[in-house]
Amino acid sequence: MKILCINPPQKINRKFIDYPPFTAYSLWYTAAYLCDCGFEIEVLDAFCQVESTVSECTPDYLSAGIPIASFEKHLSRSNFDVALVHANQYLVQEPDKRSLMNICLSIRSLHPGAKIILADLYTGGMNYIQWDAHGFLSGGSREKPIADYVLLFEAEEQLPELLKDIEGGKTPHQKIITGTAVSKLPELQSNPYAFADMAAFSAFTAEFYKTAGRSDAFDIGADCIPFKTSRGCPFRCSFCSSGSIPRARTAGWREYSTVTLERQLRCIAELKPARRVLLLDESANSNQQHFETFLELLADFRLRLEIPNGLRADLLNFATLKKLKNLISLLSISPECGSQNALDSLVGKKLKLESVERVAATCMGIGLPLAMHFIIGLPGESREELKATFDFARRMHNDYGARPWIQYAVPVPGTALFNRCVREGLLGDKLPADLNPAFQGGPLINNSPDGASPDELAEMLREFYSEPGMRH
Repeated sequence: MKILCINPPQKINRKFIDYPPFTAYSLWYTAAYLCDCGFEIEVLDAFCQVESTVSECTPDYLSAGIPIASFEKHLSRSNFDVALVHANQYLVQEPDKRSLMNICLSIRSLHPGAKIILADLYTGGMNYIQWDAHGFLSGGSREKPIADYVLLFEAEEQLPELLKDIEGGKTPHQKIITGTAVSKLPELQSNPYAFADMAAFSAFTAEFYKTAGRSDAFDIGADCIPFKTSRGCPFRCSFCSSGSIPRARTAGWREYSTVTLERQLRCIAELKPARRVLLLDESANSNQQHFETFLELLADFRLRLEIPNGLRADLLNFATLKKLKNLISLLSISPECGSQNALDSLVGKKLKLESVERVAATCMGIGLPLAMHFIIGLPGESREELKATFDFARRMHNDYGARPWIQYAVPVPGTALFNRCVREGLLGDKLPADLNPAFQGGPLINNSPDGASPDELAEMLREFYSEPGMRH
């Protein structure tokens, strides 16, 4: 049985959060994993074709990948039994999910005998967005729904079983299958980067950020290749979606073995161009020994590094910061709040702010550029705690040169933050289908009476960034 793994053409909000081009890594990883499981695999990645491009389709959205006509031409030349379509966080947030719908309809038209599986293929590192898949199973016709199966969350345990059932002619009992967090990450033997034209992907990535008009603070360009050393997080911040994955709390933080890391980094080092690794772990330095081993491997392969997800300040020592100085263009850490009480009671990060200032002082001393992530508008946040966050961010900037990155608290469904907002009636009638603009565009949470209103929050943030020398 042959499986075609698909990363479709898609529409991406200009005000995107996270790293849209690099969602493709989950597809490459899954292709390698399925190959290790003994399946015959082909990949059709709309980000990795010679004709892959980026253009403006509406004032708010970019078309990313290859045009649908070009995609269908590639599709018509493929022979497969199952189409595994990566339903990433941007596709499922498109207000009418039209791109995902069109891809399924194209597959149905060109390959009517093939089974279609929509899958999150979640490997961590970006927001997980819950979505209603029932329309894909009830649409189309009774004989031919738009999709045959939907696999949510992580895929390693349930996907091979589903594919074996299909191959054996069995009819799985469930159409919507809940993937669970694996307790141990697999030892990949196959090379995930072999399933993509990496030169085409690099060109697409560079064009994407240029067309989006987003000046990314990190050195993300044509030589940047996505990578992961771990999955999950041992901490339980209220706003984070990684804890919403079934069995995530039991599975916790999981690492790829040193053997797997070395094997994949060697593959990256052989790519042209590829001089920089984009690390997409949720909590890259949760295990200091594992993180140090990874940094040593990077040095061995003469690869540089970018880490867009903030590291934990309390797990960074002087020696590690010195190593990072020679590897990265910018370090980001995530204090989240400037009030210790808010950090403890509203976020639950289990971090002392003293460690943030220690890292800031060290970075200034060794000349390592630093940025800090902050969140405002948390439910229950008092005006005094909000002021403390702005004051702390300002002081870190003025005393140590740390760039303050402040965003609004966004109640992503499945998070503790969302659940609290629902319980306390702090949300409007309905969340927008696409949450991407909310992180910077404006608060969605109507705070408690002693907290700042959405309009006040927006004005405070505007005034903060209008201060002399302050930049986002």
